[in-house]
Amino acid sequence: MIRIGDLIQDNHNRLGIVEGTGFMADESQAWILAQEDTRVRDLEGDEVTLHVLPLSGGAVVCPESLAKRIRRATREDFAAAEESANWFGKESLKRLPLPRR
Repeated sequence: MIRIGDLIQDNHNRLGIVEGTGFMADESQAWILAQEDTRVRDLEGDEVTLHVLPLSGGAVVCPESLAKRIRRATREDFAAAEESANWFGKESLKRLPLPRR
């Protein structure tokens, strides 16, 4: 099971920190149809979605079944995400518990 604060690899091979969750039913039909990964279109509404802050910057939504848990995010992962994050990303990272050493 993937949790908030985990480092994951999304369905486009990006590494990122999970900062929230939702459900496919919450995503707009336009977003679902616009996905390059056509597997997303076949998922049910009760599929959990992960709100992810990629280490390379930005924010993405990834269905949990298409993500791979790498490990609990480290302080180094947080630093990498913060370095490339915009204001919203930095504020989101502040709300997550910082890993212990």
